[in-house]
Amino acid sequence: MEKNTRIVKIIILVGVTVLVILGVVKLMKTSNTNTLVGTWSCTTDDEWILTFNADGTFYDSDSHYLYYTSTGNWDIPSDGILHFACVGDSDTYEYELKGNTLIIYETLSVNPFYSFQRSK
Repeated sequence: MEKNTRIVKIIILVGVTVLVILGVVKLMKTSNTNTLVGTWSCTTDDEWILTFNADGTFYDSDSHYLYYTSTGNWDIPSDGILHFACVGDSDTYEYELKGNTLIIYETLSVNPFYSFQRSK
């Protein structure tokens, strides 16, 4: 009887540990996602604006192409990776946040691809 009680306690401890780890991982992912929510202006092109909405949608007014804008979904599937999905297009970039500066890199590149400042 004492052996069974011990096994039950171990199972409960393992279960609680797994739940705590899953909760922390979800919380970390949520906090990373929330840090990007808002409007960002490109530092090299004043007319180019990225807007990340809390519901996982985004708006990209890419003024490099005067007629081109994008809307779609965005998420952060893992720390440091930013995923954009639009109709007929899907891109994954590495990103870094330094205060109010968002730097986007081509995946596996050390050179910045784009730089944005958080709009006030």
